Amino acid sequence: MGKKFAAFDEQGNIVAQYDSVDSPVPKGLTSVVELTDEQYRRWTNEPTRWYLPEGVFTAAPAPSDEYLLSLAKAVRIAELAEACRAEIHAGFSSSALDSPFVYPANDVDQQNLSASVLDSLMPGIASDWTTPFWCADAAGAWAFREHTAAQIQQVARDAKTAILSATARRIALTERVNACVTQAEVSVVAWNG
Repeated sequence: MGKKFAAFDEQGNIVAQYDSVDSPVPKGLTSVVELTDEQYRRWTNEPTRWYLPEGVFTAAPAPSDEYLLSLAKAVRIAELAEACRAEIHAGFSSSALDSPFVYPANDVDQQNLSASVLDSLMPGIASDWTTPFWCADAAGAWAFREHTAAQIQQVARDAKTAILSATARRIALTERVNACVTQAEVSVVAWNG
């Protein structure tokens, strides 16, 4: 192994590493500096911590508190969005069939429910119109159960209520996160908190 070199871009970011024996510096490349063995070791152990402003091997400045706070907020808001999605997709309860049943609510389930409701609203449907829809009884037995037009429409209203409840919770928690002024404050805002 030979001498070590680092190439850097206009911002001083190290973009390539060369070895005088194994991988020589390409001819014509000018934004290159030789690294000592210690600098090379540091860079290989923590490549994102070091950069070369104006060709001088330097530790990158620590992120500002403002940056770390904005990052913590972005991460927490993404976690809240995922928790909201998971709660919605976990399903909801409806008593449209005269006792509580659990209905699925992933994206396809919501589309199927919308299609069933739309069908129930079509002009000229028979007075005894029904549609099968997937749901689970109190014992957890899943089955296609027949629903009248009024019942499937009630299921849709209950679905909307559950979805809006989860969405309102996500919005309220997101507003709390956005109002935080420290990372510690952000860390205590939680979906199940």
